[in-house]
Amino acid sequence: MEKEQESEGTEAIAGNVDMTAKTMTDIDDSDEPYFRWSETFSDNALTLTLEGDLDLYSAPMLRGAMDTSLPRMDTRHWLVFDLRNVAFIDSAGLALLVETQRRLANKAEIGLVVEKGTQPDRVLYLGRFETFLKIARTPEDLLAAPAS
Repeated sequence: MEKEQESEGTEAIAGNVDMTAKTMTDIDDSDEPYFRWSETFSDNALTLTLEGDLDLYSAPMLRGAMDTSLPRMDTRHWLVFDLRNVAFIDSAGLALLVETQRRLANKAEIGLVVEKGTQPDRVLYLGRFETFLKIARTPEDLLAAPAS
């Protein structure tokens, strides 16, 4: 009976994972590193919510997805990368952020939402990314910041 209960618990957890996968674009293959993203449009922002590792594997996929999303920004003033669920970022992920900032210069503000004390937070701080990108702890704080 204990095994059946464990199986039921596992099935319930798997059901939750499946539900999440339906709401986010899933770039997760069982043999590949974990990465997911979703996009949300609001009146003044396009928010890309990322989950997993933003690295050499996932950055090209996100770049391709952004090629589809960015032309639909219209008059939105912000492109927000929500990195609160990103566990790891490497030089390819950082390069994507810099490339995006250069690509959208004079068109939109680029902002990052980062969880304090995480690996991405430390890397962005050491790389002094706050000198050319706006960084906040919540999307609300970021969008309340004055535009430059």
